[in-house]
Amino acid sequence: MLRNEVLQMMEGLKLRGMLAVYDEALTNGRKRHLTPEKIILELLEAEAAERQTRSIRYRIGQARFPVIKDLDTFNFKEAFVDEAQVRSLYEGDFSKTTPT
Repeated sequence: MLRNEVLQMMEGLKLRGMLAVYDEALTNGRKRHLTPEKIILELLEAEAAERQTRSIRYRIGQARFPVIKDLDTFNFKEAFVDEAQVRSLYEGDFSKTTPT
């Protein structure tokens, strides 16, 4: 019963990192005879790592990096460009010299 209350409290406080490792941290802590402070430290470290990961993910999303495109997925009909010419340039045909 206490476990459910703790998990509900973590969920309510949006402690996603702690919530994800709660059972594992307690089980490992008991097996290794860790002090409550060390178990709490593990939970806090997991929460800090989760928050840092979410922060980086958010920042990357906000940066709006362009989507990587390749010629296989490029829609030439909508772009109104000569597909043969673009593919020729892509393959580097223009830089190949013929022996004279």
